[in-house]
Amino acid sequence: MSTRAKYAFQACQECRRRRAKCDGERPSCARCVSRSVECRYTVGANHRGTAPKSLVALLQSRIKLLEQVLLLHSIDLDASVAQLRARGTTSFVADEIATECDGSLNFGGDGEARYFGASSGRLELQSSGTTDAGPISSDAAARHLSALYHQARDQETEIPVELMNHLVDLYFEWEQPWFQVVDEALFRQSWQTGGRYCSPLLLNCIFAIGSRYSDREEVRSCPEDPNTAGQLYLEVAEVLLHFDLKSPSITTIQSLAIMAMCYVATGFDAKGWLRHGMAIRLALDMGLNLDHSNLVRSPQLPAEEVNLRRQIYWALYCTDKLWASYTGRVCTMLDFQTLVSLPSTFSSVTIRDSPRRTSLGALHYALCTQCQILEKILVNLWRLPPGIRRQAFFESCLLELKTWKYDLPVGLTANDLQKGDSLAHIYILHMVYHTSIILLAKPFLSPTSNPPHRAGDPSLIIQINLCMEAARDICLLGNKYREIFGSFRRSPVTATHCTLSAALVLLQVRDGGKKSYGPSLQLVESCILTLKELSDSWMPAQNYCRGLQRILKRTHYTGSAVNEGAVSHEDECHDNSELESQDIDQNQPFIGSDLEDMDFVNWMERFLSSVEMGNPGNWFPSTEHAMEYHMDHD
Repeated sequence: MSTRAKYAFQACQECRRRRAKCDGERPSCARCVSRSVECRYTVGANHRGTAPKSLVALLQSRIKLLEQVLLLHSIDLDASVAQLRARGTTSFVADEIATECDGSLNFGGDGEARYFGASSGRLELQSSGTTDAGPISSDAAARHLSALYHQARDQETEIPVELMNHLVDLYFEWEQPWFQVVDEALFRQSWQTGGRYCSPLLLNCIFAIGSRYSDREEVRSCPEDPNTAGQLYLEVAEVLLHFDLKSPSITTIQSLAIMAMCYVATGFDAKGWLRHGMAIRLALDMGLNLDHSNLVRSPQLPAEEVNLRRQIYWALYCTDKLWASYTGRVCTMLDFQTLVSLPSTFSSVTIRDSPRRTSLGALHYALCTQCQILEKILVNLWRLPPGIRRQAFFESCLLELKTWKYDLPVGLTANDLQKGDSLAHIYILHMVYHTSIILLAKPFLSPTSNPPHRAGDPSLIIQINLCMEAARDICLLGNKYREIFGSFRRSPVTATHCTLSAALVLLQVRDGGKKSYGPSLQLVESCILTLKELSDSWMPAQNYCRGLQRILKRTHYTGSAVNEGAVSHEDECHDNSELESQDIDQNQPFIGSDLEDMDFVNWMERFLSSVEMGNPGNWFPSTEHAMEYHMDHD
């Protein structure tokens, strides 16, 4: 019996127009190649077929709940809809009034647009024509700054052109697609012509972060130490930053954001946090969070700069959310402060292969919308609503997350990842999604929020299963990533926190009460391998890897990955002496062999803090699991 030909799930535009059968190959299908015509696919979510049952159930539950809320407050649905439609026709005047109060952008003496709000009093001065252009004209300031730049660059070691291109290419291939704070087309054009979208400061920052992805020894201050990669360029950038801050520009914001990543890579989180905060402050100073078209008395900006300002702001917004989850700190940039629209799904980067250009824009948009949900989770992480509102908050956020995943466009879905031809950063995007689920369930599973009577609560079982499923999916994504790209050597730093979150879940939650730890152990070993591969580029991954290895050794786990990267006897003795030298608080759990006398999570917190790993927090009610595990191994 002949097998029926297999055709694409979605045909290209040319085959659709001709109503011909399409094989769905990318970037060009066979029919378009044979006819020598351009092959394009429609970008957007393809929702043919049925939605997942879990998503439908969540939507139905949410609709029913909202209908009950309306009935509880005696709200007439039809009358309310009519009232909302009537408001739409009368909101024009209100919008005009709000626009007048927004403020304006105006050019300073350095030629950069900066924002001043209505409460500043500068709008009246501007309208009366009494604003001061500053003590130095823009041309004189530019000449003065240029002289300072050349003075600082005299100390810079000459870089071969081939090495410069190598580092810039690495940056735009591995770092920029995830953290799109620089527009490649504008940067490369300005780099060649001396335009305003490239500066010595930004160039050295790109060299520094590009060096983290390079295996070449000449980018290291110490050839034997991979962690010194890019250090020379970063030091030059710090000197240039001193002069750049005298007259900051868009490239100053971009440089500060990249410098922050460089400091995280080398293990200096505090310096990175400071530089990222400076980038955010300058972004607000220049009004990047505002819609330029709605501001009165604002100068006309080129379309390319309007798009760049929007792209920079949302890149900083995403990094702020990922950094908040990585450090456990509050978010700095909040969604309600944003008046600028989301970035376009089409990237302005000029790259020859159209599918990659499209994927970059779609990736940036998807990450922005994911971080909007992540912000809601992080803001409410430690101050959950009381009583029944807590469960409603959980269900609402879970519905948003699942809806986000369902609405992903073609090329970004989980099914597309199975083909093996996707951008490497799309795997990290899905890791962030699963990490958001873990963070959502985290406070619901902490010991303080789970009294003994919740032991058999079905909702608690659902939340634990969600965490375990998310942790497994992160590990499986890591294995698939390793299979396609070889290793995590050039992965963004975000994979570090996602992998650590998955490993901690697998270590702290028993798999359905089973006696065997085999499957979970294999996944934990996969996490350790991922962190080891990340450690060449990102120093925090090395610390996390060592901490997890020590936890496995001291809880009697065994496995190949543990033995392969096990710490030396000298390190073990050093850690023990370090612990013994610490003052023992009688109210604190002590690290010892009697796990049944303590909360396993508190023990791990004390252990990780002893090796300067930070505090992972009280995640799960693990006392019973620790006691059961200890009894199994006695």
